[in-house]
Amino acid sequence: MTKKEQIIATLKCKEGVPIPISPLSISRFEWTKEFPSYKKVIEALDRHGTPFVKMALETKPYLCDPKQTQPRTETKSDGDNEIIRTSITTPKGELFSIAKRNPKVAGSSANEKFMVETEEDVEKLRSLAAFNTYLPDVSGILEKQKEVGDEGLVCVNGIHTPALIVANAFRYEYFLEWAFTTPELLREFAETYNRRVETQLRYFIEKGAGPAFRWYNFEGYTTPMMPPAFADEFIAPYDEKLMRIVHDAGGYVDNHCHGRLRDQVHNFLRLKVDCINCVEPPPANDIDLRELREKTNGKIAFWGYIQWEDMERKNPADIRRLTREAFEMAGNRGFILSQAASAYASEISEHFSGNLLAMIDEGVKINRELFGDN
Repeated sequence: MTKKEQIIATLKCKEGVPIPISPLSISRFEWTKEFPSYKKVIEALDRHGTPFVKMALETKPYLCDPKQTQPRTETKSDGDNEIIRTSITTPKGELFSIAKRNPKVAGSSANEKFMVETEEDVEKLRSLAAFNTYLPDVSGILEKQKEVGDEGLVCVNGIHTPALIVANAFRYEYFLEWAFTTPELLREFAETYNRRVETQLRYFIEKGAGPAFRWYNFEGYTTPMMPPAFADEFIAPYDEKLMRIVHDAGGYVDNHCHGRLRDQVHNFLRLKVDCINCVEPPPANDIDLRELREKTNGKIAFWGYIQWEDMERKNPADIRRLTREAFEMAGNRGFILSQAASAYASEISEHFSGNLLAMIDEGVKINRELFGDN
C-alpha cells in the first residue's frame, strides 16, 4: 500500500490500515520546510510520515472575475509593521479593508477595518452578483500532485461554504447582528455564492484538481456564537449539494472545524464528510474523540486531537500518553495523527519540536504494535 492509498483508505475508515502520521502543514511538501526550527521534525516525517498536503487555491475577492473587481493592494511601513490597504471595485463603489502585520512573524496579520461595516457596504457587496465567477489557474495544484505522487495525498485547500464567503467580508460582530435581523438577505447572498462555488468546483474537478477538498463552514458559527439552527438553515443545505458534486466525482471532503462539534454531528453525517480536522480535545471541544466515533458510527475520519498548546506546555511523556489515548479513543482506525491545528508559526521552540518528535515516534511505535511493519 502506498502512502497515498493509506490516506484514502483512512478517509474510508477501513480497518487494518496503519494510522497515517501527518502533522498539519508540516512536511517537505509544504511551507514549513523553509524554516530551520522544523528541520528535525520534517526529517522524522521523511522516514515515518504520511503527507496529507494542503495546497491553497489561488483566490480572488468573493470569487469574482478580477478584471471586473480590479483588486488593489497598497502597503506602507509603520515601524516594524506593515499597513496593508486592500480594495475592490463594485458596481456601487469601492470596498476596502485595512490590515496590520509584522512581516517577520507568520500569522501576525490583524484587520483594523473590514470590507463590510455599514449598510452601504452591504449594498456594495450585494452588487457583485452582476460580476462573473472567477476560474483560477489550477496548474500549481496539478504540479503539486506530480511532486507528491504516491508519497501522499494532495488536498485542495480553500472551499468555503456560501454563507462564510459573505461572513468573511464583515466585521464579525456586525455580521452576527446582521444575520439575525436580515435573514432573507443572507439567504440571497448564500444562493448567489452557492452558484459561484458550484461553478468553481465543477471546473476544478474537470481540470483534475483533487481528489480531496478542504472545506470551511461551521467554525465560528456554532454554539455559543450562533444557535445550531443557524447551521441547519444557512450552511448545511448548501454544502450538502456542493459536497455531493465532489463525492459523485469520486472525491473526498476534509471538513475543517475547530471548537465545539457536538451540535454539528448530525450535519457532518448529513453532508457525508469524509474527514474532520482539526478535531480538538476538551475543553476546547465539547465532545471527546471516543464519543465522536460512537455518534458518527465510524463513518467519518478524524484528523488531529493533540492540542497545539500542549506541544509547548507539556513534556514528551505527556505527549506520548496523549497520543496513545487518541489512538485508543479512535478505535485504531479512521484517524490521522497530528497536532490539532495547522502549523501557523514560522518558528517553534526546541521544546515544541521535541514534543512533535515524541508524538511521531509514539505513533510509529503504536502502529508497529498494532499492524507490524506494514
